[in-house]
Amino acid sequence: MRSAALAKLAAALLLLSARPPVRLSAQQPATLSPAAMTLDEALRLAAPASEAIGIARAQLLRAEAQREQARAPWLPQLSGSATYTRTFRSQFDALLQTPGGGNFPLGQRNAWNLNLTAQQTIWNFRLPGQTRAAALGAERAKVELSAQEAQTVLDVTRAYYDALLADRLVAIADSTLRQAERTLADVELGRKVGTQAEFDLLRARVARDNAKPAAIANRRQRELAYLRLRQLLNLPADAAPALSSPLIEDSLAAVARPAADSATADRAPVRQAEQALRQSDALLASAKGERLPSIGVQSSFSRVGFGSTVFPSWDRFLTDWFLAVRVDVPLYTGGRLGGGVRAAEASRREAALRLRQAQEAAQQDATDALLALDASEAQWAATSGTVEQARRAYAIAELRFREGLSSQTELTEARLQLQQADANRAQAARDLRVARVRAALLRDLPLATVAAASGSGR
Repeated sequence: MRSAALAKLAAALLLLSARPPVRLSAQQPATLSPAAMTLDEALRLAAPASEAIGIARAQLLRAEAQREQARAPWLPQLSGSATYTRTFRSQFDALLQTPGGGNFPLGQRNAWNLNLTAQQTIWNFRLPGQTRAAALGAERAKVELSAQEAQTVLDVTRAYYDALLADRLVAIADSTLRQAERTLADVELGRKVGTQAEFDLLRARVARDNAKPAAIANRRQRELAYLRLRQLLNLPADAAPALSSPLIEDSLAAVARPAADSATADRAPVRQAEQALRQSDALLASAKGERLPSIGVQSSFSRVGFGSTVFPSWDRFLTDWFLAVRVDVPLYTGGRLGGGVRAAEASRREAALRLRQAQEAAQQDATDALLALDASEAQWAATSGTVEQARRAYAIAELRFREGLSSQTELTEARLQLQQADANRAQAARDLRVARVRAALLRDLPLATVAAASGSGR
């Protein structure tokens, strides 16, 4: 990978772990521990499993091959050939029957031509534009590969923390169900000894039954989250990796924020659009250059042999060698060259408009990413300490209910507040981690991340 992409990847991973950063590379194998899979291990598995990265690498190979093809006409072209001709009847048959006619080359039954041809372009006004366009195409392919690598890091990070969040929400729902069952057991016992009314028993049963659908729904969401993670890492359908990287930590240190202007101007899609505009300029120059003369040199060296036998002796071979300078001038092409220029001009206008679109979309995307980071940091700060307070409040409410000092309504309300506080804290942790990785990778991310990053998990 290129240094810029590696720097962004390292910055993103340093946000998540105190361990050394992981290099996202297809050449670095990863071993998946059945006991626990860290985010580092998931990212190592991501590159070889990503179809998008594989496609981008193939596009880069094709672009580099096209650049070599575009440079080739400037270099000497050397080719060789060997031709054997068998003549059955010829208009020179009568001549061949005369004395000395066997030395006449035309009409011989067997003829060989061993040829070596060299060509060199002196100047062609079309080639410089084609060469520049092919080089810019290779640069665009490199940017696209960096963008897909960054997108894969973000996708895997999001899927990993979505799975951790789903685990946490299942645990919260299960805990709430157990609390409701414990309250129901206390009420049933009170009902038996005459200290609880039937109304309280019915409310306790309803609260317990209402907690079951949430637990079922959260398990379904967890299955979907793990399915997405398995697909990104190309794991077997029956694989159930245990995720060991923490979701919630006491401290998530603040990170440097990219400036909105620099994040817009230096975005990968903007750079690609700028290269596409320069590429269309080069192709336009090439189309115009096709109208101008081209100069080339050609030399051909041949050994021609003939005779009545299939393989004439070497002394029957004659030498044919020439050098030619050629000037090609297009005089009339039926509108082909004019149409090519107009098509190139239209492509150039389209590329300029697409650049403007990319700049506007990049500005929107950068603003969205930074606002999402601000919001997630504010949410994380707002939920600090809330879970412990809600847990303490529920413990007090449960004790008061058992001692007959409060109502079941108070206990149920405290339980719901604890459930909501715990879920909000987990959601805030997930959103903050994903928002920070997105902001760190913003320079290389494609623009298609706007909807996914804004709506996922919210």
